[in-house]
Amino acid sequence: MIRPSESRQPGARSSPATSFETHELRPAAARPLGERDQQLLSLYYFEKLTFKEIGKVLGLTESRVCQLHARIILNLKVMVKNEQN
Repeated sequence: MIRPSESRQPGARSSPATSFETHELRPAAARPLGERDQQLLSLYYFEKLTFKEIGKVLGLTESRVCQLHARIILNLKVMVKNEQN
């Protein structure tokens, strides 16, 4: 299987989606996330929905989806950093 990071152009920066999809982050990301958080990330990164579209699916405002996404990504970064130490 080709990982997204392997198909990128040399020197290209990775996106949060690419980071989330990598083998190293997937186990760390899946464990502590609640069902809604997992669904939000799945809709955004895999289904390619916008925050507005995700809000309709989850019954939230676009701004609340944006806030939740930012919190989830921040928490994932902290969890990954802690696992590396």
